[in-house]
Amino acid sequence: MSIIDPAKTKETAGAVVDTVLAAKRSAEDLGHSLSTKVEKAKSHSADTLQSGAESVRKAAERGSAAAEAAAGKLDEASRYIRQFDTRSLAADLRQTVKRYPIGSMLISVVVGIYVGTLMTRRNKIAR
Repeated sequence: MSIIDPAKTKETAGAVVDTVLAAKRSAEDLGHSLSTKVEKAKSHSADTLQSGAESVRKAAERGSAAAEAAAGKLDEASRYIRQFDTRSLAADLRQTVKRYPIGSMLISVVVGIYVGTLMTRRNKIAR
């Protein structure tokens, strides 16, 4: 029979809690960074679509109904992207992860392996 050392158990539990808290902080930082990047990309995409619509409209001034329709669709896409709420997307993602934790973990592992592979290839190419 082995005797469990309470001091060692408490020390181990403390280390586990510290690791979990550090992982949580890291995930929150990553989430904030990702959210900021998504907002910037969203804004840039909407601006690009709007600019494209303006260019098509200028080209359509000669009376092309098809060009005017295309410009209208680009404007609609631009408005949709501007109105898209990334916070609700994040909330939906959190809810999905809570509902399907194992599937979410597997997807995370696959994405991590894929990103790691891409980064490794880029490093080899850069050398």
